[in-house]
Amino acid sequence: MTSNIAITKFIKQHCIGLECKRKAIADELDDLKSKKQKLQIDKDLLTAAADDFADQAEKQHKLTLIAKSNAMRKSAREKEAELNPVEQQLQYKLLQLSNE
Repeated sequence: MTSNIAITKFIKQHCIGLECKRKAIADELDDLKSKKQKLQIDKDLLTAAADDFADQAEKQHKLTLIAKSNAMRKSAREKEAELNPVEQQLQYKLLQLSNE
């Protein structure tokens, strides 16, 4: 009888531990999704601004606008570089959650 109680207690503790772990992973997933979305929005806005500057430079024949466009594109590439590891972490956490 005491062995059944001990087993039941162990199972309850194990399940509570798994629920806490699953919740922690889900919270990390939410944070990563939010970070990914912010980086993606920043990258898209920078790319759009770069395109606008390039169009203006072509119409107005101003090299300073080309320089601004190039700077925006460089920033967009940096955001893309930041985005890749976040996407990898997100995939890893999703895999972790599905294996739980």
